[in-house]
Amino acid sequence: MRIINKKLLENTAMGICVAGALYISGSAVRDVIEYDKKYINNVSKEIKEKDPSRYLKIVDNITAGKLHNTPKNWENELQLMRDSLRIDSLCKKAYFEGAQMVRDSIKNTLKVIK
Repeated sequence: MRIINKKLLENTAMGICVAGALYISGSAVRDVIEYDKKYINNVSKEIKEKDPSRYLKIVDNITAGKLHNTPKNWENELQLMRDSLRIDSLCKKAYFEGAQMVRDSIKNTLKVIK
């Protein structure tokens, strides 16, 4: 009888430990999933605000199964969008600086001709 009680006690203790470990790991997994959802939501909002056409393309690709709805993919798309916006900004700046140089050259040429 003692052996059965000892074995029952060991199995019960082991069961409680396993249940506790599963509860803790489940809680950690739930926290990670919640964090991922919040991150994806924040990143997608930024992309939607700054580049709506890119956002629609991403959503269409996710719906079609071409892209997975993961934080890493959203981060990559965010980086691509930011790079694109930087390039556009640099091009506009260079264009306006070039246009100003042309205006200055014309103004200086007119002064020399007089």
